[in-house]
Amino acid sequence: MKKPDSERLKHEITGLAVLEILRMHTDVSLTVLIKQLRLMRAGEMDRTRKQLIDSVINEFTNFNPDKIKIKPDRTIDESDFSASKKPKLH
Repeated sequence: MKKPDSERLKHEITGLAVLEILRMHTDVSLTVLIKQLRLMRAGEMDRTRKQLIDSVINEFTNFNPDKIKIKPDRTIDESDFSASKKPKLH
């Protein structure tokens, strides 16, 4: 399988897992997503898709939240939408 095809399928699998979580009307979290992916893997018959699901699970399991900035750097355009500025009414 070509890399772009496998990446596309991994995104599709992740999306399907998230959609199923949303259908259950439960909070979406990394833990719940991994559990859903494991359920999907258990019910999957195709070996290639099982491997892709394993790959997605590994990517999320090896995910390091410390590498993500909690608050993004402020951009110039952001101030236009800030609640601290009150628009002038004429």
